[in-house]
Amino acid sequence: MIILLERDRLKIRLDKNEAREHGLDAKCIHRPGAEIRAALVSLLQKACAETGFRIGREKLFAQVLPSENGGCVVYFTVMRGLCFSSGGFDIEPVVYAFGSALGIVRAARVLYRNCGQRIYKSSLYTAGGEYWLVVRAFDYDDRKSTRFLEEYARKIGSGEVLAAYMDEHCELLIGDNAIDVIGQEL
Repeated sequence: MIILLERDRLKIRLDKNEAREHGLDAKCIHRPGAEIRAALVSLLQKACAETGFRIGREKLFAQVLPSENGGCVVYFTVMRGLCFSSGGFDIEPVVYAFGSALGIVRAARVLYRNCGQRIYKSSLYTAGGEYWLVVRAFDYDDRKSTRFLEEYARKIGSGEVLAAYMDEHCELLIGDNAIDVIGQEL
């Protein structure tokens, strides 16, 4: 069932069979990745065609919540004022330093499980005996993903210049999807 709640908010209720058909169930909330994003895009396209829901150049926040019948409820919210740039997402990178590989593994696993869907890109570097994680997150006012990381690492700074410095002066270990790779594999 597809319901246009407001101009900027859409609700899709899927029963157990529909959710399974799309690969969305209670477990998918804890395993974000390309398959889940593809399922959400498919649902969104169908909903847009049926309701006239429009995103434009704004960013979109998607929530998948389990429902009482074994299915799920998907909410899409247009984030007005947070626009796409012509080159892709305009999300400021934030850099964190970890003193050990174990620290980055622990942080990545927790972040992946709890809010991996908020991570647009993440790259892992090493330099000077430390590990550096560059994260581009869909964090808004609640800063949920960055708060998780701050429990495990020092925030070094943010911005494109710092991210470019990491690219130029550090050894890249995992590019673009470090949180997904570490969170799924370890």
